[in-house]
Amino acid sequence: MLTAALSTLILLAPADVGPAQAMLTPDHSFELGVAAGMFMPSADHGLANDGGEVSLGSAGFGLSLRMGYHPFSFVGIEAEGGHIAIGDEDGRDELYSARGHLVALYPARFSPFVVAGGGVVGLVGGEDFMGEDFTPAAHWGFGVKTVALDGVTLRADARHVIALTDNGQAHHFFLSFGAAFTIAGGV
Repeated sequence: MLTAALSTLILLAPADVGPAQAMLTPDHSFELGVAAGMFMPSADHGLANDGGEVSLGSAGFGLSLRMGYHPFSFVGIEAEGGHIAIGDEDGRDELYSARGHLVALYPARFSPFVVAGGGVVGLVGGEDFMGEDFTPAAHWGFGVKTVALDGVTLRADARHVIALTDNGQAHHFFLSFGAAFTIAGGV
């Protein structure tokens, strides 16, 4: 999936890439974004429901919303919230994620970037949306962004999520492809 996302971004990127071209992320810009992707949980994830550990399966489909502020074209902060539907032959579970991170990027029309931050991953509960089990998690990752239209960027991300569990750490992975819309910039 990541290979297809990166290939699409490369094909959509203009040939005359460079910092002197229209900026991907102007100074003092705000972004709103959406993404879809694949979440691959650790087998030892440590999340439990009604006192028993749930079986999440090997991969699930995730949707997320992202807000970001970039005070400078090469650095910003972002907040994300997501929902993941995941399951195996025993049934389906739903997870949520909430996280914030710093992002550092090369300020051009085709822009590689890195992210690092923290948040939580948890089970969605029946009566209580937040569920009865969640775990703090740190994450880091990398990706690429490119300008698709004026004010619209396409983005592919790969993330390593390190969640704290009762048994130590769980290592999850998340691959996503999405779009971001610049709602203000160049102040």
